[in-house]
Amino acid sequence: MTKVWTVFSSGYKRQVRSWSFVFMVLSPFLFIGISFAGNYFAKNAQSDTIAVVSQDNQVNQVFKEKVFKSYTSQEKAKDALDSDDIMGYLLITQDEGHYQATYRAKQRLSANDKLLINGHLQTLQVASNVARAQLSVDQVTTLQDQAQLVEKVSAKENTDSLAKTISFYGMVAVLYILLLFYSANTAQEIASEKGTKIMEVVFSSMKASTYFYSRLLVVAAVIVTQLVIYALGAVLTYQVASRLPETKDWLQQFQPLLQAVLKHFDLINLLFIIFGLIIYVALSALCGAIVARPEDANKASQPVLYLVMLGLFGSIYLGQSNSLIVSLGSFVPFLSSFFMPIRVINGFASQGEALVSLAILVLATFALVGFIGRSYSGLILQTDDLGLWQSFKRGLTRR
Repeated sequence: MTKVWTVFSSGYKRQVRSWSFVFMVLSPFLFIGISFAGNYFAKNAQSDTIAVVSQDNQVNQVFKEKVFKSYTSQEKAKDALDSDDIMGYLLITQDEGHYQATYRAKQRLSANDKLLINGHLQTLQVASNVARAQLSVDQVTTLQDQAQLVEKVSAKENTDSLAKTISFYGMVAVLYILLLFYSANTAQEIASEKGTKIMEVVFSSMKASTYFYSRLLVVAAVIVTQLVIYALGAVLTYQVASRLPETKDWLQQFQPLLQAVLKHFDLINLLFIIFGLIIYVALSALCGAIVARPEDANKASQPVLYLVMLGLFGSIYLGQSNSLIVSLGSFVPFLSSFFMPIRVINGFASQGEALVSLAILVLATFALVGFIGRSYSGLILQTDDLGLWQSFKRGLTRR
């Protein structure tokens, strides 16, 4: 047990202290931080105030939002624009009851600001038209009568549909990125041990299978560590964002959507991700143990990449339908990690089916790990360049 702990602790420390692991863990938070900081400084670097140049009190009453600021002369507004105190100025004039507005700025109006300005101008123009027409109160009331469109949409149904889409792509993206990183890293590390004298020394003091299980346990522990860091980081980011004025209102607006998305990241789907990663990592270790030279590790791990791509594109293009291919693939190891969570999210599979698929995946993972462990000594000590298939067969005969 002491030897196992020695291999595990040294391997775990080496993995979590590597720059690749640190960068991979921190990159999502760095991306969020840089995006937030960029938006914050961009927002504060330039004013979002629009000056309204008009001496008409009615205009100032209509343009009363915080985004607008009243100026008495165009010269003052132009000086404020040159010093970046305002985003632009709106020169509003009236000629025989007809309103006209000219906007001057260094960049175009956003769609929301343009819609708001047009709405206010239309309000002013309607009031002017009514005054010039000298209509009675009843006539004005009649003209203001409008047809109504009543839209009855289930907010919960709309939120659930969007939450399913976000959960679908989020889960596939997480699984795909982690698979690429850990599969390639494991294959390269195992291949680098081929033919080294240190492996003969290690195998003389402990079983090759025990050493392999310890190495695989290191990868599993690192994966769990990364997922825990992501979970804690997401909670911390949410707590901070919910207290910042810039993001507090946005989070409250999308609170139901966030809760619906988190509902799909339950324990079963997380177990699919974890065991899906482990079975792919084990297969990558097998590919790395077969090659004769470390530089051939990428070539040997191509079957793993093909399986990952099959699961990725299969889930993206077929995951929204309950076709026979998806139904069967959700019970096939190496594919079930992609297909079954998507079926559960879309309501195509029951919790019972998910548990059966998870049980098959767990059994297949332990079976593959056990097979590689029993064959690991012959595979890792096989250094003749006989080709992948011949090296694999000879490694099995020497176990």
